[in-house]
Amino acid sequence: MNVNPLKVPILLLQTEALSKRLPPQHRLHSIVQQQAKMLRTGHKGEEALEFPLSFLPDNQYHIFHNLRIYDGLGYFQIDKLLLTKKFMLILEVKNIYGTLAYDNMGQFIRIVEEKEEGFSNPVAQVQLQSIRLRRWLKQFHFPPIPIDTLVVHTDPRSIIKNVHNQDIITKKVVHKENLLSKVEEVSNVYKILCLTDIQMHELSTLLSSSHHPYKVDILNKYDITKDVLLTGVICPACAAIPMHRIHGKWQCLKCNCVKKDTHIQALKEYQLLIGDRITNKQAREFLQLDSAYVTKRLLNQTCVKQIGSTSGRRYELGFFS
Repeated sequence: MNVNPLKVPILLLQTEALSKRLPPQHRLHSIVQQQAKMLRTGHKGEEALEFPLSFLPDNQYHIFHNLRIYDGLGYFQIDKLLLTKKFMLILEVKNIYGTLAYDNMGQFIRIVEEKEEGFSNPVAQVQLQSIRLRRWLKQFHFPPIPIDTLVVHTDPRSIIKNVHNQDIITKKVVHKENLLSKVEEVSNVYKILCLTDIQMHELSTLLSSSHHPYKVDILNKYDITKDVLLTGVICPACAAIPMHRIHGKWQCLKCNCVKKDTHIQALKEYQLLIGDRITNKQAREFLQLDSAYVTKRLLNQTCVKQIGSTSGRRYELGFFS
Protein backbone atom coordinates (compact mmCIF):
# COMPACT_ATOMS: atom_id res chain seq x y z
CA MET A 1 0.00 0.00 0.00
CA ASN A 2 1.38 3.38 -1.01
CA VAL A 3 0.96 5.45 2.14
CA ASN A 4 2.24 8.60 0.45
CA PRO A 5 2.14 8.32 -3.36
CA LEU A 6 5.28 9.34 -5.22
CA LYS A 7 5.21 13.01 -6.22
CA VAL A 8 7.54 15.18 -8.24
CA PRO A 9 9.79 16.87 -5.62
CA ILE A 10 9.22 20.60 -5.23
CA LEU A 11 12.98 21.22 -5.49
CA LEU A 12 12.96 19.59 -8.93
CA LEU A 13 10.05 21.75 -10.08
CA GLN A 14 11.73 24.87 -8.67
CA THR A 15 15.04 24.09 -10.38
CA GLU A 16 13.35 23.38 -13.71
CA ALA A 17 11.35 26.62 -13.44
CA LEU A 18 14.53 28.55 -12.69
CA SER A 19 16.28 26.90 -15.64
CA LYS A 20 13.47 28.12 -17.92
CA ARG A 21 13.37 31.63 -16.48
CA LEU A 22 17.09 32.39 -16.33
CA PRO A 23 18.42 34.20 -19.40
CA PRO A 24 20.65 31.86 -21.45
CA GLN A 25 23.59 34.23 -21.00
CA HIS A 26 23.32 34.26 -17.19
CA ARG A 27 26.48 33.00 -15.47
CA LEU A 28 24.55 30.27 -13.61
CA HIS A 29 22.30 29.11 -16.43
CA SER A 30 24.30 26.02 -17.36
CA ILE A 31 24.77 25.08 -13.69
CA VAL A 32 21.05 25.31 -12.93
CA GLN A 33 20.22 23.45 -16.15
CA GLN A 34 22.58 20.61 -15.21
CA GLN A 35 21.17 20.45 -11.68
CA ALA A 36 17.62 20.27 -13.05
CA LYS A 37 18.66 17.43 -15.36
CA MET A 38 20.27 15.54 -12.47
CA LEU A 39 17.19 15.92 -10.24
CA ARG A 40 14.90 14.81 -13.06
CA THR A 41 17.07 11.75 -13.68
CA GLY A 42 16.88 10.86 -9.98
CA HIS A 43 13.10 11.18 -9.98
CA LYS A 44 12.81 8.99 -13.08
CA GLY A 45 14.81 6.36 -11.22
CA GLU A 46 12.28 6.40 -8.39
CA GLU A 47 9.40 6.25 -10.87
CA ALA A 48 11.00 3.14 -12.39
CA LEU A 49 10.40 1.26 -9.12
CA GLU A 50 6.67 2.00 -9.06
CA PHE A 51 5.88 -1.00 -11.28
CA PRO A 52 7.85 -3.72 -9.44
CA LEU A 53 6.76 -2.41 -6.03
CA SER A 54 3.12 -2.59 -7.14
CA PHE A 55 3.38 -6.38 -6.97
CA LEU A 56 3.99 -6.37 -3.21
CA PRO A 57 0.85 -7.37 -1.25
CA ASP A 58 -0.98 -4.26 -0.01
CA ASN A 59 -1.97 -5.93 3.22
CA GLN A 60 1.65 -6.73 4.10
CA TYR A 61 3.65 -3.73 2.89
CA HIS A 62 3.23 -0.03 3.60
CA ILE A 63 5.37 1.97 1.18
CA PHE A 64 6.66 5.51 1.83
CA HIS A 65 8.31 7.66 -0.82
CA ASN A 66 10.91 10.39 -0.19
CA LEU A 67 10.32 10.30 3.55
CA ARG A 68 12.08 13.22 5.26
CA ILE A 69 12.26 13.09 9.06
CA TYR A 70 13.84 15.22 11.80
CA ASP A 71 15.83 13.15 14.30
CA GLY A 72 17.10 15.87 16.64
CA LEU A 73 20.36 16.42 14.78
CA GLY A 74 18.78 17.40 11.49
CA TYR A 75 16.69 15.99 8.68
CA PHE A 76 17.43 12.74 6.92
CA GLN A 77 15.68 11.51 3.80
CA ILE A 78 14.82 7.99 2.69
CA ASP A 79 14.08 7.36 -0.99
CA LYS A 80 11.69 4.50 -0.27
CA LEU A 81 10.76 2.79 2.98
CA LEU A 82 8.93 -0.52 3.14
CA LEU A 83 7.19 -1.20 6.46
CA THR A 84 5.95 -4.67 7.42
CA LYS A 85 5.06 -6.28 10.73
CA LYS A 86 8.33 -8.25 10.64
CA PHE A 87 10.89 -5.72 9.38
CA MET A 88 11.51 -2.36 7.72
CA LEU A 89 13.45 -2.07 4.47
CA ILE A 90 15.14 1.13 3.28
CA LEU A 91 15.72 1.45 -0.47
CA GLU A 92 18.36 3.88 -1.71
CA VAL A 93 17.60 4.48 -5.40
CA LYS A 94 20.33 5.31 -7.92
CA ASN A 95 19.66 6.07 -11.58
CA ILE A 96 23.23 6.27 -12.84
CA TYR A 97 24.49 5.20 -16.25
CA GLY A 98 27.83 3.51 -16.82
CA THR A 99 30.04 0.87 -15.28
CA LEU A 100 29.57 1.23 -11.53
CA ALA A 101 32.41 -0.11 -9.42
CA TYR A 102 32.35 -0.73 -5.66
CA ASP A 103 35.82 -1.30 -4.18
CA ASN A 104 37.12 -2.32 -0.75
CA MET A 105 38.18 1.26 0.04
CA GLY A 106 34.52 2.26 0.33
CA GLN A 107 34.66 4.03 -3.02
CA PHE A 108 31.84 4.10 -5.56
CA ILE A 109 33.17 4.90 -9.03
CA ARG A 110 31.40 5.42 -12.33
CA ILE A 111 33.34 4.66 -15.50
CA VAL A 112 32.09 6.03 -18.83
CA GLU A 113 34.32 5.90 -21.90
CA GLU A 114 37.36 5.19 -19.70
CA LYS A 115 36.70 8.31 -17.63
CA GLU A 116 36.35 7.69 -13.89
CA GLU A 117 34.12 9.78 -11.61
CA GLY A 118 33.69 9.31 -7.87
CA PHE A 119 30.32 9.43 -6.10
CA SER A 120 29.24 9.12 -2.48
CA ASN A 121 29.00 5.45 -1.59
CA PRO A 122 25.26 4.59 -1.55
CA VAL A 123 25.83 1.54 0.67
CA ALA A 124 27.31 3.79 3.36
CA GLN A 125 24.52 6.33 2.79
CA VAL A 126 21.73 3.83 3.35
CA GLN A 127 23.46 2.34 6.40
CA LEU A 128 23.57 5.80 7.98
CA GLN A 129 19.86 6.24 7.20
CA SER A 130 19.09 2.99 9.03
CA ILE A 131 21.04 4.18 12.10
CA ARG A 132 19.14 7.47 12.16
CA LEU A 133 15.78 5.79 11.61
CA ARG A 134 16.46 3.31 14.43
CA ARG A 135 17.41 6.12 16.80
CA TRP A 136 14.31 8.11 15.80
CA LEU A 137 12.07 5.10 16.45
CA LYS A 138 13.41 4.57 19.99
CA GLN A 139 11.78 7.72 21.32
CA PHE A 140 8.29 6.38 20.52
CA HIS A 141 8.66 3.07 22.37
CA PHE A 142 7.55 0.76 19.61
CA PRO A 143 8.72 -2.85 19.92
CA PRO A 144 12.19 -3.32 18.39
CA ILE A 145 11.92 -4.10 14.69
CA PRO A 146 14.78 -5.06 12.34
CA ILE A 147 15.78 -2.47 9.75
CA ASP A 148 17.41 -3.76 6.57
CA THR A 149 18.78 -1.85 3.61
CA LEU A 150 19.21 -2.15 -0.15
CA VAL A 151 20.75 -0.01 -2.88
CA VAL A 152 18.70 -0.30 -6.09
CA HIS A 153 20.18 0.69 -9.46
CA THR A 154 17.44 1.50 -11.96
CA ASP A 155 19.26 2.25 -15.23
CA PRO A 156 19.15 -1.05 -17.17
CA ARG A 157 22.31 -0.05 -19.06
CA SER A 158 24.42 0.18 -15.91
CA ILE A 159 26.93 -2.56 -15.17
CA ILE A 160 27.65 -3.17 -11.49
CA LYS A 161 31.11 -4.42 -10.55
CA ASN A 162 31.91 -5.79 -7.12
CA VAL A 163 35.64 -5.23 -7.59
CA HIS A 164 36.84 -7.25 -4.59
CA ASN A 165 33.86 -9.61 -4.27
CA GLN A 166 32.74 -8.13 -0.96
CA ASP A 167 29.82 -9.94 0.67
CA ILE A 168 28.17 -6.66 1.67
CA ILE A 169 28.00 -5.48 -1.96
CA THR A 170 26.52 -8.80 -3.08
CA LYS A 171 23.99 -8.61 -0.27
CA LYS A 172 23.07 -4.92 -0.40
CA VAL A 173 23.27 -3.87 -4.07
CA VAL A 174 20.73 -4.95 -6.66
CA HIS A 175 19.44 -4.08 -10.13
CA LYS A 176 15.82 -3.00 -10.43
CA GLU A 177 14.94 -6.21 -12.30
CA ASN A 178 15.97 -8.28 -9.27
CA LEU A 179 14.32 -6.10 -6.64
CA LEU A 180 11.26 -8.26 -5.98
CA SER A 181 13.28 -11.45 -5.55
CA LYS A 182 15.62 -9.56 -3.22
CA VAL A 183 12.71 -8.26 -1.14
CA GLU A 184 11.39 -11.81 -0.88
CA GLU A 185 14.87 -12.95 0.19
CA VAL A 186 14.95 -10.30 2.92
CA SER A 187 11.43 -11.23 4.02
CA ASN A 188 12.45 -14.88 4.44
CA VAL A 189 15.19 -13.83 6.86
CA TYR A 190 12.78 -12.27 9.34
CA LYS A 191 10.28 -14.78 10.70
CA ILE A 192 9.10 -13.12 13.91
CA LEU A 193 6.16 -10.68 13.95
CA CYS A 194 7.35 -7.54 15.76
CA LEU A 195 4.24 -5.39 15.35
CA THR A 196 0.55 -6.05 15.74
CA ASP A 197 -1.91 -4.75 13.14
CA ILE A 198 -2.68 -1.81 15.43
CA GLN A 199 0.99 -1.01 16.04
CA MET A 200 1.75 -1.17 12.33
CA HIS A 201 -1.10 1.25 11.64
CA GLU A 202 0.11 3.57 14.44
CA LEU A 203 3.70 3.51 13.15
CA SER A 204 2.53 4.11 9.60
CA THR A 205 0.50 7.12 10.75
CA LEU A 206 3.44 8.44 12.78
CA LEU A 207 5.83 8.17 9.83
CA SER A 208 3.36 10.05 7.62
CA SER A 209 2.79 12.83 10.14
CA SER A 210 6.54 13.19 10.80
CA HIS A 211 7.32 13.76 7.13
CA HIS A 212 8.54 17.30 6.35
CA PRO A 213 8.84 17.97 2.59
CA TYR A 214 11.98 19.84 1.63
CA LYS A 215 11.27 23.48 0.82
CA VAL A 216 13.85 26.02 -0.23
CA ASP A 217 14.06 29.63 -1.35
CA ILE A 218 15.45 28.70 -4.75
CA LEU A 219 16.55 32.23 -5.69
CA ASN A 220 18.41 32.60 -2.41
CA LYS A 221 19.98 29.16 -2.90
CA TYR A 222 21.66 30.37 -6.09
CA ASP A 223 22.05 34.00 -4.96
CA ILE A 224 19.82 35.24 -7.78
CA THR A 225 17.53 38.28 -7.62
CA LYS A 226 14.05 38.07 -9.11
CA ASP A 227 14.64 41.06 -11.40
CA VAL A 228 16.91 38.93 -13.63
CA LEU A 229 14.17 36.38 -14.34
CA LEU A 230 12.54 36.27 -17.76
CA THR A 231 8.91 37.38 -17.55
CA GLY A 232 6.00 36.52 -19.79
CA VAL A 233 4.08 33.38 -20.69
CA ILE A 234 6.32 30.76 -22.30
CA CYS A 235 5.05 29.03 -25.43
CA PRO A 236 4.56 25.30 -24.67
CA ALA A 237 5.23 24.42 -28.31
CA CYS A 238 8.47 26.25 -29.14
CA ALA A 239 9.50 27.83 -25.78
CA ALA A 240 9.41 31.36 -27.24
CA ILE A 241 8.68 34.14 -24.76
CA PRO A 242 6.41 36.04 -24.38
CA MET A 243 3.11 34.80 -25.73
CA HIS A 244 0.59 37.59 -26.37
CA ARG A 245 -2.96 37.82 -25.03
CA ILE A 246 -5.19 38.18 -28.11
CA HIS A 247 -9.00 37.84 -28.06
CA GLY A 248 -9.02 35.96 -24.78
CA LYS A 249 -6.29 33.49 -25.73
CA TRP A 250 -2.52 33.26 -25.64
CA GLN A 251 -0.80 33.32 -29.01
CA CYS A 252 2.84 32.73 -29.89
CA LEU A 253 3.96 35.10 -32.62
CA LYS A 254 6.85 32.81 -33.48
CA CYS A 255 5.07 29.49 -34.17
CA ASN A 256 1.41 30.64 -34.07
CA CYS A 257 0.56 28.25 -31.24
CA VAL A 258 -2.71 29.32 -29.58
CA LYS A 259 -3.65 28.23 -26.06
CA LYS A 260 -6.32 29.28 -23.58
CA ASP A 261 -4.78 28.68 -20.18
CA THR A 262 -0.98 28.91 -20.58
CA HIS A 263 -0.87 31.66 -17.95
CA ILE A 264 -1.52 28.98 -15.32
CA GLN A 265 1.89 27.44 -15.94
CA ALA A 266 3.48 30.90 -15.66
CA LEU A 267 1.73 31.49 -12.32
CA LYS A 268 2.94 28.08 -11.12
CA GLU A 269 6.49 29.14 -11.95
CA TYR A 270 5.94 32.40 -10.09
CA GLN A 271 4.95 30.45 -6.97
CA LEU A 272 7.90 28.08 -7.30
CA LEU A 273 10.41 30.88 -7.75
CA ILE A 274 9.07 33.93 -5.92
CA GLY A 275 6.26 33.20 -3.48
CA ASP A 276 2.81 31.86 -2.66
CA ARG A 277 1.02 35.21 -2.96
CA ILE A 278 0.77 37.66 -5.82
CA THR A 279 -0.81 41.08 -6.38
CA ASN A 280 -2.50 42.26 -9.54
CA LYS A 281 0.49 44.48 -10.32
CA GLN A 282 2.98 41.65 -9.82
CA ALA A 283 0.88 39.36 -12.01
CA ARG A 284 0.65 42.00 -14.77
CA GLU A 285 4.41 42.39 -14.75
CA PHE A 286 5.11 38.66 -14.68
CA LEU A 287 2.55 37.76 -17.37
CA GLN A 288 3.36 40.92 -19.38
CA LEU A 289 -0.24 42.12 -19.46
CA ASP A 290 -1.34 45.74 -19.86
CA SER A 291 -4.86 45.43 -18.46
CA ALA A 292 -5.47 45.31 -14.71
CA TYR A 293 -9.03 44.16 -15.46
CA VAL A 294 -7.89 41.17 -17.58
CA THR A 295 -5.32 40.27 -14.95
CA LYS A 296 -7.95 40.43 -12.19
CA ARG A 297 -10.24 38.14 -14.15
CA LEU A 298 -7.47 35.59 -14.74
CA LEU A 299 -6.48 35.65 -11.07
CA ASN A 300 -10.09 35.28 -9.93
CA GLN A 301 -10.45 32.24 -12.18
CA THR A 302 -7.18 30.69 -11.06
CA CYS A 303 -6.83 31.51 -7.37
CA VAL A 304 -9.27 30.13 -4.82
CA LYS A 305 -8.35 32.53 -2.01
CA GLN A 306 -7.87 36.29 -1.77
CA ILE A 307 -6.44 38.35 1.07
CA GLY A 308 -7.22 42.02 1.57
CA SER A 309 -9.26 44.33 -0.61
CA THR A 310 -8.97 46.96 -3.35
CA SER A 311 -5.40 47.86 -4.30
CA GLY A 312 -3.86 45.82 -1.47
CA ARG A 313 -5.51 42.57 -2.48
CA ARG A 314 -3.23 39.55 -2.69
CA TYR A 315 -4.10 36.30 -4.37
CA GLU A 316 -3.11 32.95 -2.90
CA LEU A 317 -1.38 30.72 -5.45
CA GLY A 318 -2.39 27.30 -4.20
CA PHE A 319 -0.73 25.07 -6.77
CA PHE A 320 1.81 23.60 -4.34
CA SER A 321 1.10 23.00 -0.67
